[in-house]
Amino acid sequence: MPQKKEERDVCTARCQKPHADVRVITCPEGKYTGRKPTAMNKSDAALSLLKSGLSKAKVCEQLGISRASLYRILAA
Repeated sequence: MPQKKEERDVCTARCQKPHADVRVITCPEGKYTGRKPTAMNKSDAALSLLKSGLSKAKVCEQLGISRASLYRILAA
């Protein structure tokens, strides 16, 4: 049985409201900006620590990044 247009509008508005609130809280412009690049911001420090002779595992531990992130920094 098809719903009436008014009832459908109420249901649609009720379903969309929580998502709109989250978007406004996280980004005032209403745009999703994505995850911030945390490991790439530490690339200069990672490269200098590697040049100073630290092992890759120690560099990752010291900077708080994963080994995969370190290899991504090295490949860039």
